[in-house]
Amino acid sequence: MFQKDVRTFSSGCIRLEKPWELAKYALNGNNSGINLTEKINSGETITINLPKRVPIYLTYLTAWVGDQDHIHFAEDVYGRDKRLIEYARW
Repeated sequence: MFQKDVRTFSSGCIRLEKPWELAKYALNGNNSGINLTEKINSGETITINLPKRVPIYLTYLTAWVGDQDHIHFAEDVYGRDKRLIEYARW
């Protein structure tokens, strides 16, 4: 999925490139004895209460400056740019 150019296929969830790293960070070493690998492989849906709140920030960009200061543009697949353009008009 992450090697594809277009990754907008979704059923309302957010796909993670590094879910294990997020889980380790969010659990902060406190997984209450739960074997995450075993739970994931079982296919069972579980809820794990985190030891503390973890803020999640999402950024949606359709233009950005990349390597060597080249500007890149991407398709606005979610239609968010229109609203920003309206706000930017004087």
